[in-house]
Amino acid sequence: MCNLTSLCAEPMDILLGERGIKGRPFFEKCLRSRNRQATYFDALRLAVSGNLYRAIILMESNGTEDPYSVLAAAILSILSGDEEDAGMLLRIFAEKHAPLNSDRARSLGICLTRQISSFCPSYFGRNISSFTYPPDLMPPCVFEHRQTPRICNTCSIYWSARRVYSML
Repeated sequence: MCNLTSLCAEPMDILLGERGIKGRPFFEKCLRSRNRQATYFDALRLAVSGNLYRAIILMESNGTEDPYSVLAAAILSILSGDEEDAGMLLRIFAEKHAPLNSDRARSLGICLTRQISSFCPSYFGRNISSFTYPPDLMPPCVFEHRQTPRICNTCSIYWSARRVYSML
């Protein structure tokens, strides 16, 4: 599997679907060969363009071994109102990759919000039908922090989901 990080540093250059853009043909080959990074970035493109359900399906096709895809699919499921799928994916993430209240989970959530912002989202919340965080996983401190600079690791995934919600 090749590393597409540098190719995807400017997603607008390769992900818009315009065949004339340099790098797009190579990216499409990577998609056809089921490269996890290509799949992940294309799913983010779908989410920003308003197709959450296709984005979730594409993220889930990466399997449970990729922490970025699992967390992104969980957050997109929260945004689509699929509480059951979101809960399942958050549990898988916690079991296979990092506890939800860990520094690693927090940094992956921050990374996801940065990656989505690189797609120039609308910031109108128009593509989101609902926001449903699984009640059994709701951090007890979530409303104490209210997106202050002092967000703790316990509620960082919740607030990452809220940031993504505000972007899409």
